[in-house]
Amino acid sequence: MSGSFTYAVVDGRADWPVNFVGFYDTLRFANWMNNHQGNGSTESGAYTLLGGAPVPSNAATISRSSGATWFLPSENEWYKAAYYETTSHTYFTYPTGRNDIPVPSAPSAVNPPSS
Repeated sequence: MSGSFTYAVVDGRADWPVNFVGFYDTLRFANWMNNHQGNGSTESGAYTLLGGAPVPSNAATISRSSGATWFLPSENEWYKAAYYETTSHTYFTYPTGRNDIPVPSAPSAVNPPSS
């Protein structure tokens, strides 16, 4: 998008999660990462976003650039990462690496690393 933008962290919230982020925001972030951050473009890189508007004019036809190093996984890529086990070449029913229904349990104690 055209214009001059400045972003800053709200005092006391540096470690808080980001919110109010939309799909096209994430594509712009991926572009910025592909362009080495700083003053890198947010409109081209992993994805070409046209029109200079919050919703690109080519929204219906956006695709990932072949040389992209930072990008959002496709639905199929995400599914494989969550459910596929490479050693057995098996897709599991649940993203726990099992086919049985996961059983909820309380978290276990974690010992902090020694310094």
